[in-house]
Amino acid sequence: MDTKVLVIGLSGESIFLKVDHFHRDGETLKADNLVIEPGGKGYNQAVACSKLGADVKYLTVVGDDEYGDYAIKYLEQMGVQVFFEKIKGTKTACATILTDKLGSNQVTVFRGASDYLCRSHIVLIEEAIREVDFVLLQLEVSIDLLREVIRIAKQCGTKVVLNPAPALIKSDDEIINEVDFLTPNEIEAKDIFNIPNDIKVSEYGDFLQKIVNNNVIITLGEQGCLFVKPNYYRYFESIKVDVVDTTGAGDVFNAALTTMLKDHSIEEAIEFAVRASALSVCKPYVMNAIPTKKEVEEYKK
Repeated sequence: MDTKVLVIGLSGESIFLKVDHFHRDGETLKADNLVIEPGGKGYNQAVACSKLGADVKYLTVVGDDEYGDYAIKYLEQMGVQVFFEKIKGTKTACATILTDKLGSNQVTVFRGASDYLCRSHIVLIEEAIREVDFVLLQLEVSIDLLREVIRIAKQCGTKVVLNPAPALIKSDDEIINEVDFLTPNEIEAKDIFNIPNDIKVSEYGDFLQKIVNNNVIITLGEQGCLFVKPNYYRYFESIKVDVVDTTGAGDVFNAALTTMLKDHSIEEAIEFAVRASALSVCKPYVMNAIPTKKEVEEYKK
């Protein structure tokens, strides 16, 4: 049976511009290409979960404009069941993504209607929280909303995966200890767990296994990822690919991990997520770059 996942997050318009390099102070750049598509961390994760074989529900808000209408329509076309409110008098969120010739990116976000996604919207999804296997969250939404969703999930035994991006919480925050899986990138992990700057990546595992209280999976880019739980850690190597665009790779990793956790061990789910995220950086932009479950399973290192 397919994994049932509820995702909560931002929905908006993503504007992609290809540049040779990123701005220097006072510099005007010429973009080589322009692509516009729907997106947002939660949005990307919901679409990726669906393409990777999960049964997906998504809670979001959009503005009172054509971009919001299209964002919802695209989700529905991708097989995602959407719970949403259109906020009158607001604009749908928008992000501008600059991608350089090395595939690295810089992102600027206008949150727009997304600032109105709050605790009161839980009434739309409370039943869904109890029905799904996993809730996949990020810090795009209010902390109060996250706390209440996590509280309900714990009551009914639904597992929670939290991608703490951007890193707005510390290791002593109760949210860190109440989720089942925490998935920061390296920068977020250093901020959350106060990892000293003089500690090498190869030493993170030994440092963190003494202080974490749950399952922590840290994505490390070209250095792979690290799985840590109390008194245990394991590093996973990255897969070498020709990088075209890294935008959304972390979202694909989180979606793949969550989708596989129900019927596989954590380490098997991580290996699948590493392959999925590696495949996603081989194509430009996000929506078209998200692989299907079959593509990931057939991919050879």
